[in-house]
Amino acid sequence: MHDVVIRNGLLIDGTGRPGFRGDLAIDGERISAVGEVAESGCRTIDADGRIVGLAFDGNQYSIAGSFWYDIEKNRAIAVHPAIMIEALERVYKADRLLAEIELSKD
Repeated sequence: MHDVVIRNGLLIDGTGRPGFRGDLAIDGERISAVGEVAESGCRTIDADGRIVGLAFDGNQYSIAGSFWYDIEKNRAIAVHPAIMIEALERVYKADRLLAEIELSKD
């Protein structure tokens, strides 16, 4: 059983290739499976065809960070889905929001 499984998402991997429909499994701090994930998760999120990716909030300098790095300018924010779930549950007590995004516990 995985920690988190995101099902039925449009997976964007950051390589520049087109997104593809599939599932994503997370265990601990790592993505452990991509594609069709047969196993269940302690937490399951139905992405309902929405985009799933890790680093969507950055600036123009972080985009080119593969070619050069400037410690003063490069910025990107990546948030692990398990942390978002934890914050919504324990910090913000956002039960209605969790229900709205169709989070279910297996």
